[in-house]
Amino acid sequence: MTEFLLLFFVFVGELGLAAVVYLASAITKEYAVAVFFAVYFLQFITSTIQGGVSDYSLRKKSLLAAFNAVLIGQIFFLLAFRHHFMLIGAIALYGFLGNITPIARAALADTELRGNFRLSVGLSTIAIALGWVLMAFASYYMPSLIGCILVTVLCFACNFLVRYIKDPEDKPIPKPFSVKNEIFIIASLFKHSEIIWGLCGYFIAEIAFYQIFARGKGQVNDPQVRFIVTTWVMGYVLGAVLQHFIFHKGKEKSGIVWGGCISVTAMLSLIIFTIFGVKSKTLLAITNSSFALGFGFFIPCIFSIVSQRYKPHLQGKIYGLVDAVDSLALMIAVAINHTPSKFSLTTLMVTSLILATLALFCFFMTMKRSGKI
Repeated sequence: MTEFLLLFFVFVGELGLAAVVYLASAITKEYAVAVFFAVYFLQFITSTIQGGVSDYSLRKKSLLAAFNAVLIGQIFFLLAFRHHFMLIGAIALYGFLGNITPIARAALADTELRGNFRLSVGLSTIAIALGWVLMAFASYYMPSLIGCILVTVLCFACNFLVRYIKDPEDKPIPKPFSVKNEIFIIASLFKHSEIIWGLCGYFIAEIAFYQIFARGKGQVNDPQVRFIVTTWVMGYVLGAVLQHFIFHKGKEKSGIVWGGCISVTAMLSLIIFTIFGVKSKTLLAITNSSFALGFGFFIPCIFSIVSQRYKPHLQGKIYGLVDAVDSLALMIAVAINHTPSKFSLTTLMVTSLILATLALFCFFMTMKRSGKI
């Protein structure tokens, strides 16, 4: 029950973020992109600290605080449809305090999933993807105000559901909390080279994925983009599920190698198909899905290697860093898609192939530094 609720919280949190990003254009078309960058820049700064705070045996309280912030932020967002300046309040609350995902992911590592970080990362990433994809399509087929109201209702429900989370270690802070000390602890994580290589690889891989996936609301009406988004989500979901059964505990190296080879081969095939004008929907669907399936293999495996160093209830800082890196990668991917001269899908595919290959090198170094090879 606790695991299901935490995955639902990840989904609702990302749905709310996607709502701010996709629906802001209904309030202010001129500054919609600026709203996206403002929210994600603030989350880039604060996610590691907010996730770290939850490590002090405060998962439930941190989740409750985050959902309260998101709920109030959604109310500000609703009011912004009439009074545009209210959008500032929504940005501040989502950016500074609305970091639900790293807290919920860290809480998953405290549950019965503590023995399988790969499954925890895989399932939570599926929840993230579903939140974004559903909002992307909802923003196209549904009036913006209705979509925002639905997200607000879900956030309101989560404020009550948080109380049903079972965390045996949820107790008062054992010592005074210090932001300075928290920053020192976070900085000390970078003394471990496998963490640096792992985060660098993840950062590069996410840019490779996002720069095609995050085409923006204006591209959802493009059948080709809808086709890519749908097949990629299906492929990642399948990969994240299969890796749990195919690569047993201690087989993370195999998951990274196989996943990387599948993704690189699939993207190379897609580039060849584009050059020669291949139109077969079936072939393209299989190849697109295979590219994302590879990510579903190696992303959970690499974070299993990184997370194994840390005990349960000490994962908030790690997942905070993951969320910060993810936010930075998404900002760069969106910036790429908003350059004055738009890049074609073919150009993005070639770039993604190069980036995916670089990410694999970083993952190889992660395995080497952690003693896995």
